[in-house]
Amino acid sequence: ALISLRDTVMIIHSPLGCAGCASIGSLDRLSVYKHHQGIDNEKSGILISTGLGEKEVILGGENRLRDTIEKAIERHNPKIIFVLASCSSAIIGDDIDSISADMEKKYRLKEKNIIIAPVHCEGFKSRNHATGYDLALATLQNYVIREIRPPKQKGLINLFATHSLSFADQKEMKRMLNAIGLEANILPYHATYDDIIKIPAAEYSISVCQIFGDEYLKFLKEKYDIPYAKTCMPIGSKNVERWLMAIAELTGKQKEAEKFIAEEKSKVKDEIEKIKKKTQGLKVCITAGTGRGFAAATIAGEFGMKLLCMYTP
Repeated sequence: ALISLRDTVMIIHSPLGCAGCASIGSLDRLSVYKHHQGIDNEKSGILISTGLGEKEVILGGENRLRDTIEKAIERHNPKIIFVLASCSSAIIGDDIDSISADMEKKYRLKEKNIIIAPVHCEGFKSRNHATGYDLALATLQNYVIREIRPPKQKGLINLFATHSLSFADQKEMKRMLNAIGLEANILPYHATYDDIIKIPAAEYSISVCQIFGDEYLKFLKEKYDIPYAKTCMPIGSKNVERWLMAIAELTGKQKEAEKFIAEEKSKVKDEIEKIKKKTQGLKVCITAGTGRGFAAATIAGEFGMKLLCMYTP
C-alpha cells in the first residue's frame, strides 16, 4: 500500500531476506502500472533494506537505521520516508519511533521538510492481511496529514482502492464517477503527497472492497464528518450498477447515475448476449478473498454458470 506512493522511500529495518516479498511482488506490480501510464522511468517505488546482520542483531541496529535514513535523503531527496519494522528489529527492541522523530527534527533544522514515518508491521503482529491496509492508512493520517484541514472541494470523493486494481481499472472508475459529476481521489496506490493531503477535503468516501479501508472510513466520518457508503466490489455488470447506485444515493446523484447506467447497458447488451451463449451451463469453482469471491459468484450467475463451490481463505 505504501511502496507505490510517489516522492517516497521505503526503508525496511530488517535483514535482507525480509525485503524480498516487497521487492518481488510490489515492485513488479508497480512496474506494470507505470508502464501502462507511460511513465516507465519515473522515480518511484524506492525500496531500501538496512541489511541487519549478526552484529546488529546482538548489539542493536539503530545506528545502521540512522545511517540508512541519511543516505536515502542524500540520494533520493524524498518528501516522505517510511521506516518499516520487521520481526528482527522488533525482537531486539530497536526504537524506530524515536529515531524517526529525531531524524525528522534534524532535517527540519536544516530546512528540509521531510516526513519520516515509523510503521509497525512486524510479521508476527497479525495473520489478517487487512490489518496491513488499516496500518498503512493510519500511518498516512498520523504522520502525513496530521492536523491539516484543507477547505472542502465540491464533488470530491475519496476512493480507497486495493493494490490489485490496474491503471485501466482506475481510469474506468474515474470515468464513471466523472459521468455523474464527481471527482475521484484514488488512494493510496500510486498517489502523490498532494492526493494524501486532499483526503480531509473530500465531501464523501467510498471503497472498492468492504474489507479494505472500512476502519479508516469510520475515522474520516468521526473526525471530518465525511459520509461514506458500504457496498459490493464493482466487478461485473450487476455489482458495478449496485456500487455506482450506492455512491449516487450517498451523494444525491441518483438521476445522473440511472441515466449513465442505462446508456452503458445499451452499448454492451449485444456483446454480453454473445458471451452468454459460450458460458451458459458451465460449472465454476472460485477461490478468492471474501469481497472478490462474492463478486465473482455474481458474475457467474449473470452469465448462466453454475457455482459448485467457493473458498474464501
